[in-house]
Formats: sequence, structure tokens, C-alpha cells
Amino acid sequence: MVSLGRPERFVIFVGALYPPKNFTRLLQAYAASGPARGYHLVVAGGTERFLAAHEVELSKNLGLQDWVRNIGWLAPEDLPTLYAMATAMLMPSLYEACPLPIIEAMAAGCPIVTANRYGTAELAGDAALLVDPESVDSIAEGVGRMLDDAKLRMELVVRGHRRSAPMTWDSTARNTLQVLEAL
Repeated sequence: MVSLGRPERFVIFVGALYPPKNFTRLLQAYAASGPARGYHLVVAGGTERFLAAHEVELSKNLGLQDWVRNIGWLAPEDLPTLYAMATAMLMPSLYEACPLPIIEAMAAGCPIVTANRYGTAELAGDAALLVDPESVDSIAEGVGRMLDDAKLRMELVVRGHRRSAPMTWDSTARNTLQVLEAL
């Protein structure tokens, strides 16, 4: 496992930085809810993609340089440990079709704050706290609620395990084969 210089309490963002990931609003919301509660933000991935150069420096511009740790891309076998150590995963994406980090976080026992639309809402179902990704206030409220409510986190972990259990690569292959054979 990569060394994080790991803060004792942290939330995570997993993915590349580009506009559909909504990282700017996520950071603004985190600024309003995380540091005051003593939680760091660990960014796994975080490399800049098209139209996102400003997001790389955003934590400094918001005065969060001591609170945000960008650890870069991790090996896939290291991600479950990171999810399990985190208090929550933050993924308020504007557009997602089938976000793998949602499944990974649920399987690893990490509660999730995610968008109330598209693939994130569909995949997470009742196993995540859903927020309006276009509202910094909604995201900040969701993050704050997640950090303040241990009972909610435990309920979401249980629901996440139950929801992610059938989502395996073997079941995906079987289902894909069934569709192809039906055609």
C-alpha cells in the first residue's frame, strides 16, 4: 500500500480531474464541511484531463493545501485498503454511466456521498447519501451529515455490502454472454 502520510481521519475522491467529475464543487463543498470537522481529503488519481488545469491548483487557491493530499494513481489492489480506511468517498459527478469507484467503495465498506442522478444514483441506490451535484450547499450538507452521523455511515456500509455483493466480474461476464446469446 502506498504511504499516504496518512491523516487519521479522511474522506476520499477517486478519479481523474475533469469537468464531469465536478471536482471544483466537491472542493468548495469540502472546504465548507471537512476541515472544520478535522477531516482531510485524499485524492487518488487526480491527474488533470482536458479543461481541468485550474482544478489542479484549486486546493491552494481555496487555502486547503494542508488539508488536501493528492496521492496519484494507485495500483488496483491498493484501492480496497484505501476505501476501507476512509470515513467516506465523495463522488458528486455531474455525469457518470457506470462508475466503478461506487461498486469498489461499497464492496470495501466505505460509505458514499454521490450525485442524485444518472449512473451514480442508479448504481448506488439506497446505499449512498445522494446530493444535488450542481449545488455546493447540497454537497457540503451531505458531506457534513456523513461525517457527523456514525449511525448513517454504518447503515450505508451494510446496504453497500448487500448491494455490491452480486456485482462481480463473473456475473457481468455471465450476463453479457446471456445478452449476446439472446441476440
